[in-house]
Amino acid sequence: MSKIITAVMLALAMALANVAIGAGTGMPMMRGLKDPTVLADLVDRALARDSTGHSLLDSARCKKDGSCATAHDYFHGIQVAHPSAKLGDIADLPRYLRSLAKQPAPAGEWYMSRLLVKGEKRTYDHMAWHRAFFKGEDAWADVNTGEFVLAGFCENVVGALKSPAAEKETPVKKREIVSPQKIATCPDIYFLKINVWERKALSLPGVEATHAKEELGNKRFSTQEKVSSKHGGQFRRAYAEGVLKRSAVPREFRVSFIMTPEAQEGEATISDQEFVHDVTVTGLLELQFSRAQLEQWDAIRVIAIDGDMVSPPRSNDSGFRELRFFNRLPGKKLGEWDNNPVPDCIMNEHWIE
Repeated sequence: MSKIITAVMLALAMALANVAIGAGTGMPMMRGLKDPTVLADLVDRALARDSTGHSLLDSARCKKDGSCATAHDYFHGIQVAHPSAKLGDIADLPRYLRSLAKQPAPAGEWYMSRLLVKGEKRTYDHMAWHRAFFKGEDAWADVNTGEFVLAGFCENVVGALKSPAAEKETPVKKREIVSPQKIATCPDIYFLKINVWERKALSLPGVEATHAKEELGNKRFSTQEKVSSKHGGQFRRAYAEGVLKRSAVPREFRVSFIMTPEAQEGEATISDQEFVHDVTVTGLLELQFSRAQLEQWDAIRVIAIDGDMVSPPRSNDSGFRELRFFNRLPGKKLGEWDNNPVPDCIMNEHWIE
């Protein structure tokens, strides 16, 4: 009977993983390991062979059942999905894996990573699909934060709960927005305006084409052409002319400060993150930050908690609809937002419901 159940679970997992996979066939990362220590041992041996972590954890298992993960896949995946793990170097990975504890799997559907395999090409896919945990499946959790990190059946990295009401990251630590009474005006205070537009904004000239390019474009937030930066002025003009309206629906967003290698032209991963505030936006909300806050962090990260937003598209790295305002980039000063030639203290970002 157990063999039948396992076969059914495997068939279901493959059916779920193979949805919308023009880039390849979705496969588990490392199927059927009994506990986190076994995975940590595989990572230790792989790093001894190749300190970069790009070699297969188990080449025989890869040929046998498609479990073709590398240590780098896990390192990168956990860094992005669980910045609270604070994995500063790939050498930290085995220790962190051994610290995970088995727990009964949670209810609901969760975004998960997978491997996309097409011929000889293998690609780590961060959070492009989701599934519910199987009956009897366990989850491997971070004992310090309570976050579910890996799925027990396939050892794929677990991300956010798919439910729109709960699709949010666990705060690393809370920090309230500085009161405007305690700080001065420009340039000692900076303003972030979150604009949420009605769906009609997508039909304005050129917007849908930019959205399509953004969805298929590169993974860098700092250089990717975005609807928010390219068409923000267009949206405000259409609003002034009575052609476009802001949304009348309250929307939930999560605001945090982040450190990321992208600020030095590296990858768009997150090395550190500090939760600022959850906010409700009905059309437009203005947040205020001190210059000292922005100079301490690489970027302001805003994530849409609501699951039914249209723009921006979901990030291939994080699985979230998110925008980042970089406080520093090579050759740029604070206030040179989105290639603004004249530094200022006003930041506008634009979302379409």
